[in-house]
Amino acid sequence: MEEEGTSAISLRCVASEGSSNLVAALSKREIYGRKSFVSRRYLADIYFSKLKCVTTFTVYNFEKSKWEERILPTEPRDYLGQKGFVLGLSSDSTYLVMMQTGPRKSTAVIYFLLLSPELAIHKNHIIIRDYTPLTGLRVYFHPCSRFVCTYVYNESHFQSALRTGLSEASAFHVYTMFPNCSICLHYSTSATIVVRGKPKRWALMKKNYLRVHSNGFILNTGVTIVMVLFSSSLPTQLKYKQKVWRVIRQQTPSLSNDQRHTIVCDLGEEISVESSMKHDSDMAGLSYKLVDCEKEEEYCDPKFACGLRKPFFVSRHVVCIESLIDRFICVFIRTSPPFKGSVYRVTRDYETDVNHVDRDGICKLVILCVSELQVPMANGESTRNAFYLFQIQVIWSVFEGWKVGGKCRAIKELRPEVVFNVSTWYPYTRFPVDKDEYSYYIPNSKVAHGGDQRRILSENEDMEVILNLDEL
Repeated sequence: MEEEGTSAISLRCVASEGSSNLVAALSKREIYGRKSFVSRRYLADIYFSKLKCVTTFTVYNFEKSKWEERILPTEPRDYLGQKGFVLGLSSDSTYLVMMQTGPRKSTAVIYFLLLSPELAIHKNHIIIRDYTPLTGLRVYFHPCSRFVCTYVYNESHFQSALRTGLSEASAFHVYTMFPNCSICLHYSTSATIVVRGKPKRWALMKKNYLRVHSNGFILNTGVTIVMVLFSSSLPTQLKYKQKVWRVIRQQTPSLSNDQRHTIVCDLGEEISVESSMKHDSDMAGLSYKLVDCEKEEEYCDPKFACGLRKPFFVSRHVVCIESLIDRFICVFIRTSPPFKGSVYRVTRDYETDVNHVDRDGICKLVILCVSELQVPMANGESTRNAFYLFQIQVIWSVFEGWKVGGKCRAIKELRPEVVFNVSTWYPYTRFPVDKDEYSYYIPNSKVAHGGDQRRILSENEDMEVILNLDEL
């Protein structure tokens, strides 16, 4: 092990056992690509008792009329304590994610430590409220760390849905933190949960309800698809249920942790905004709020002063899944010869997944649904009710809405006793979701069930963090 005089963080190449520079290694990897480092695996040893922590925060100097970056050096701090644990590394291996419950009751704090050879820079963190031992979370990273999305859910609701075989009402929360501007947006909405099949012990969340892409995130609530975008200009106006807000920073008395600026949307969701830095509101006396651009049109102009370095717009539009199903199936049975004379009655059950999102914001939704049709008998004089399993593919732009190119097909007819059993009619062993660079996430499930915190492996297995926990 290292002697007392050595640095808190050291980087070694496994092949040569020689020391290296973490910043230089990561910088070179970003320039020449990740593939060049497949044969060179780096180990980072971190000693918390020797760790020099630096808190940085941004303030506006009214005397000089400019933004200033201030540094507040602190003593080595134990971010673990008795109620904390390490979650993992970011997708680019530059952030170490740690979590600590308390000190306030029913709260948890997620710290994002930016690693360098001599310092761990603690600039941003998020506070999760109403945290319980059954709270599950997944931390998603933008590949360039433009933003970090933390998806929070209640694991007990999934266990209940698995046990009863019925749908369960729940709530989803998404905390989106922006490192460059140190802002945290909290989005919460109601959701409907249905568990298909029998997940493993640590895999109750087999389904990817949150999908992160280059411009925001897509949240699957079970009955709707919520698309949230972040931009520096006013987004294109859609025909759908779209809302646009602008984040402004103002010189007002700071709000307490329980008094964040919160707005309630037209569909019952809640969105709040606050600083992701502890010292921002405490030392600068600043707070954040969301302004409805439809009600206050002057904020639609990006040049209008907002208190931030760059304009920050947040837009949300909602896609109703049942409306899509009704539209596609009605057109399909009207144009498909095998279903000539049939009448669409109702959809009994369905499952939706965001299959893929490309760089242009075009996403493919895959819907599997059980629909009831009134079909003519062979004699043509009477009808019967039949249940069919359909697959619908919808092409949707996060910027423009519905796109031409979707399709629908009938997979098979189902027996009536299968229709109302959620674990039997679903035809696939895994959900139809394509993995990409945005799919990587850090869960808290394995740590909560006693996983090893001493060795943390990066996504591409080119870096491994070894934590010296014996000294704590």
